[in-house]
Parts: sequence; C-alpha cells; structure tokens
Amino acid sequence: MLDSQMLRSCVFVLLPMRMLLLVALAVLPVAGRAEVDAPVAAVTPPEITIVRKSGHEDGVAQMVVKGKTRKITAHAVQAWPVRDGQGALILVVETKGSGPKQYLLRYYDLDTGRRRVLGAVPMRSGAVEESKGGTMIGHLR
Repeated sequence: MLDSQMLRSCVFVLLPMRMLLLVALAVLPVAGRAEVDAPVAAVTPPEITIVRKSGHEDGVAQMVVKGKTRKITAHAVQAWPVRDGQGALILVVETKGSGPKQYLLRYYDLDTGRRRVLGAVPMRSGAVEESKGGTMIGHLR
C-alpha cells in the first residue's frame, strides 16, 4: 500500500513539472527568434577631435570613451572614424629637420592601439566616406 501511495504522489509531482518543461521549451525558441529579428540600434562612432595649439597646423588627436579623454596620436592634421568606430584614419604631418613637411596617412586600431602607416600623401586635407560594405572612398586635397 505504501508503494502505490508513493507512486501516486510522484506522478502528481512529476506531471506538473513535465508540463512546465514542455511549455518552457515551446516558448524559448520563439523568444530566441524575436531576439534575432529585433532591429539593431545604429552604433555611433566616437568623435575624434584634434586639439591644436594656436598657430600650429597639427595637434593631438583624441576621443572621449566612457567619459574619459583618450589620446590617439600627436601631430595629427585631420582624422576620420572608420569601421563603425573600431578604427581611425588619421592624416599626420612629419617634419624632419629643415626639410619639407611630409603628410602620412595612418590607420589606428582603437581597441588595441596599434597603428599602420598607409603611405605618404601629397595633400594636407581631405574627406573620407565609408560604404556599408566597408569600402573606403577618399578625396584628399
């Protein structure tokens, strides 16, 4: 008699738990699909500013991350955020002694702080547009 009572109590306890599990499994895939279908908020890249001393062509490129000012590089003339704010193209001026000024275009990975020199350019200003596919279109003046 004790065994049949234990069996009945186990059935009454396990049956609601199984129903709850089935309901949870039925609802979870819908919640997962709703999460995937939700529109993604547009990411605004950080604004890169160049702080110049009066009378100087170049300055320090910096950006604000989480309320703190983060310096990127010195001797910057112009800067453009690229790759949704993960990187930056920065036009830098180099002067070697009394020689002519040389303008270099550099790419900075803002997460790691690494930089890569893309080459010398004969101009000192320009504009950069980035397409959705990640292709850069630049107009240097």
